[in-house]
Amino acid sequence: ATTKSYTEQIVGSVRCVQETDMGLVTFFSPTFQLAPVLSMIFGYLKLKVDMKSYGTYVKRQIAQSAGNIGVWTEIFAAMSFLSIVVTVSYTHLRAHETGRNLVCRLLLEKK
Repeated sequence: ATTKSYTEQIVGSVRCVQETDMGLVTFFSPTFQLAPVLSMIFGYLKLKVDMKSYGTYVKRQIAQSAGNIGVWTEIFAAMSFLSIVVTVSYTHLRAHETGRNLVCRLLLEKK
């Protein structure tokens, strides 16, 4: 048998309660016009209480600083260098483009 996590149990429980509340509101709203308003108020209060209790059970880990970002330093340096090369060459092509010599437009057009 699989054991559901605390989050899965909460989500399943909330979904069941929401469906039941919607059914009751739909059923009683013709005779009791305040049912939708009261349902909204109580739903809001229940959400606040549930989120407060969920926040006490599940807490984020405290972030720890790292010395460096490992291999990503080299990757970002290579991407920066490549972006500079592409930008300079594109700008160079655009600078030499004239009405007769459409270098950049011809390279980008599909035939």
